[in-house]
Parts: sequence; structure tokens; C-alpha cells
Amino acid sequence: MSALDDTDTTLYEQEIVGLSLAKEANVQRYAWAVGLRDAMLATTPEARAAAIKRMNDWRAWSHELSALAREKAQDDPQLQAAFKKLDELWKADQQASEGLMKLLAEAPLQAAHRCWPTCAIRWCSPGYLR
Repeated sequence: MSALDDTDTTLYEQEIVGLSLAKEANVQRYAWAVGLRDAMLATTPEARAAAIKRMNDWRAWSHELSALAREKAQDDPQLQAAFKKLDELWKADQQASEGLMKLLAEAPLQAAHRCWPTCAIRWCSPGYLR
């Protein structure tokens, strides 16, 4: 019974926890894209700065979670190879992100949308972007 418990614990710690960490790192990467959208749609410098801060925080958290997941996969050569490929993709993604951030710094702020109640845009509602 002890051997079964030990094996179960090992599987949980190395497989399930690692998978959960990798999943959450991916979710944080998508959150970065939401922050980019928020920064592009910002109507004030403060809103844009807050969105950029969230983007940077989410990217950093994604990297931390990925590093923790990598630790859980130390004994698996296939997973280590996958993490190596992930590192290459992160570098390309980081370069693209830096380019977007430069463009974002030069982009004009969006005008506030204040056409309610006659707006034909379906997502427009009272209080939206006001």
C-alpha cells in the first residue's frame, strides 16, 4: 500500500501539478492579449498605463508558472524538449510583443464612445466606455 501511495503522490506532483501550472501559464498568456486589447481601446493615458502594467504582470506570471511546470518535468526528456521549444517560441513572442509595445506607445488614444441611446453597435450600452 505504501508503494501505491508513493507512486500516486509522484504522479500527482509531477504530472497533474505540472499540467495545471502549464495550463495556467497559457491562460496568463491569453490574459496578456486581453491587456493589449484594453491598452488599444484606452481613452485616457491612465487607462493605457494601467492596461500596460497588467500586461507586464501577466507576462511575468506566465513565465513564473512555466518555470514551475518545468521543474515538475525534470525527469522526462520529452517534456524537457517541449519546454526547450517553448523557450524558442517565447523569444519570438517577446520580440513581437516589444514591437507592439512600441507601436502602442505612439498610438493615439481612443475617443470615448457616447452615442447611447441611438447607437447601432450591439455591444454599446448605458455606461459603456463612459
